[in-house]
Amino acid sequence: MKALLLFLISFILIVSTVSAETSVWVAKTDSSKMYIGGTIHLLRESDYPLPVEFDRAYDSSEIVVFETDIAELQKPEFQQKLLAKAFYTDGRTLDKVLSPETYQALDSFCTERTLTLATMNQLKPSLVVWTLAMIELKKLGVTEQGIDLVYHGKATMDQKPIEDLESPDEQIRLLTSMGDGEEDGFINYSLRDLKNISELFDKLLAAWKIGDEQALFKYFVEEMKRDYPVLYKTTLVDRNMNWMPQLEQHLLTTETEFIMVGSAHLVGEDGVIAQLKKLGYEVEKLK
Repeated sequence: MKALLLFLISFILIVSTVSAETSVWVAKTDSSKMYIGGTIHLLRESDYPLPVEFDRAYDSSEIVVFETDIAELQKPEFQQKLLAKAFYTDGRTLDKVLSPETYQALDSFCTERTLTLATMNQLKPSLVVWTLAMIELKKLGVTEQGIDLVYHGKATMDQKPIEDLESPDEQIRLLTSMGDGEEDGFINYSLRDLKNISELFDKLLAAWKIGDEQALFKYFVEEMKRDYPVLYKTTLVDRNMNWMPQLEQHLLTTETEFIMVGSAHLVGEDGVIAQLKKLGYEVEKLK
């Protein structure tokens, strides 16, 4: 579930930010500088205004870089591509790939929420979880107007160059393949978090707002790394490593960039911040 929430949130209670840490870093060389912000893909209206460090990084940057092409994600063509990959087309169905016990647990969860699991029987497990997570998050007042969309809109209006680290097609492949080969574990893992999504959401967002790296790792990464190493590798580690050459290239230019990616990509020994430090770059929290 936390792996899927990387696409849905990435981490707020109303917590004072006076003298607090932040989820924005700055990486430097002798001649270049790059800001890196851990983002929240979905927010509630009550979660605004955003921490001031995000505006400071944005205002100081000439180029804005997101995980993927956000404008492309809004197009009907992208939604059609996603739907085309979201369903089983080889004769498999959800009730066939899940054990009877796991399917029953999922069915009970849906029934308690007056949902009919049978209507989702051709959906792949990751898309079932995504659908259920969105329903639960909307109950909390969460909308799709997260940090990424806010700053994409700003950059578009300000005519700042916008770049991305991976293609929308790569995100579709990742999203639709989550849980492949370990469908029971993925669903059971997700159900545990779905049942506690309100508490989890608040903890993640509170940790994000004050830049609490240890809490972000604990609530968002640690369990996945320990119990689902394959999912952890494909969702976080591999993508972080794929991004590193691009990030290093940005540090070779004279322009200042603001890189914005899901907060879970920045924490832990496999996170982007740790990798940049290992390569010898000076990286510190924006103050």
